[in-house]
Amino acid sequence: AASDPLQSHNLAYTLHFYAASHKEFLRAKAQVALDMGVALFASEWGTCSADGDGALNLEETRIWMNFLEENHISDANWALNDKAESCSALLPGTQLPVTGWSTDMLTESGRFVRASLRGENGQGSSTLTVKQQEHQEQRQQQQQQQLQQQQEKP
Repeated sequence: AASDPLQSHNLAYTLHFYAASHKEFLRAKAQVALDMGVALFASEWGTCSADGDGALNLEETRIWMNFLEENHISDANWALNDKAESCSALLPGTQLPVTGWSTDMLTESGRFVRASLRGENGQGSSTLTVKQQEHQEQRQQQQQQQLQQQQEKP
């Protein structure tokens, strides 16, 4: 799609990956698309294999999370449900409140994704917190520069 993009404005392509199935080969394809100026959104990804089940590959998931972060690609994890499969975030039979799930209601995948979103060490990508701190520092510097420029104006 990147080599023959649609001629339109405000257009993004989707990227789906499952860490146990899709590895460097798919990241390389995504990088080619990015290098060609295509906008990507990871509209579905999982910590397991492409069928939504099987063994988790958390190390490969970390590599993917770093790739997404480094390339400013937004994402949506699969799946926030209580289905009896490894990519589900909630344990089977979990009552589905809107928010407030305790960690004992989460699967291994759910705990990993939660930790990653929170930027916690040990699980998930600690790169997120480093990047967030860098962005915050940059914003603070920009705000200080703008304030100085405003004060210097007559």
